Amino acid sequence: MSAEFAVKSKKAFKRAMGITPLRIGMILFIMILLAAILAPIIAPYDPKALLGGILEPPSQAHPLGTDNFGRDLLSRIIHGTRSSLIIGFLAAGISGVIGIVVGAVSGYLGGAADRALTFVISIFDMTPAFFLVLIVIALFGGSIINVVIVVGLTTWTANARLMRAETVSLRDRVFVRSAEVAGEGKWRILLRHVVPNGIYPLVVNTTANISGAILMEASLSFIGLGDANIISWGQIVLEGRSYISTAWWISLFSGLSIVLTAWTFFLIGDGLNRFLTPKLQQKT
Repeated sequence: MSAEFAVKSKKAFKRAMGITPLRIGMILFIMILLAAILAPIIAPYDPKALLGGILEPPSQAHPLGTDNFGRDLLSRIIHGTRSSLIIGFLAAGISGVIGIVVGAVSGYLGGAADRALTFVISIFDMTPAFFLVLIVIALFGGSIINVVIVVGLTTWTANARLMRAETVSLRDRVFVRSAEVAGEGKWRILLRHVVPNGIYPLVVNTTANISGAILMEASLSFIGLGDANIISWGQIVLEGRSYISTAWWISLFSGLSIVLTAWTFFLIGDGLNRFLTPKLQQKT
């Protein structure tokens, strides 16, 4: 059994790596992840250390230059990788869990429960997410915990709609009806049969939500509503805005980091979509 599983896993891995967007995205993601994990080791300086040289252009000592306080920009960008990934993964995780629960319950129960939950989803869809996030952050502060929670709570509706659609298509399948006839409870059927078979579109969407969460945090930091206690790429862009004509490297390199990371998860999401959808394999 283990040998058969190993063979299937090897074939699946080979097929996945044959998808160009997924392969490129995973390579970039591994590099970004290693930068986050090894930040204290690979960063040339303490990201908060005032090194003396203010607004120094890129040089051998400071490959990406220094900021308006004389801090090494490369070290700050490397350490900023951590906060971006933490926010992206946690916020997307919250969004995914809420979407799965709401969508699965709505689609499987149907009737009044479905109508009520669909109405709730519609209300959240009609609410401008970014302005809701702005209000909450302005009222309760821009700590990293608040940012993660509020972004997760405002981006789950797409996951819920996908899960509901998958559940509606699965609830009349033979294996689900057989489980009902066998006397299995509704929650057990949802957890064992419906969710595992309908979760694949959510994997792709949740990957895209990671990019959205990172961009949301960067936007909040850029307008001064981020967590001042962490090193954030959006915060670095904000700090460099006043010096864009004389010290362009501050905003440029931190902005490129945001774009590269968002593009990485877009590639992974596109690749996963092609991997999980056989009809799209011919386009790889």
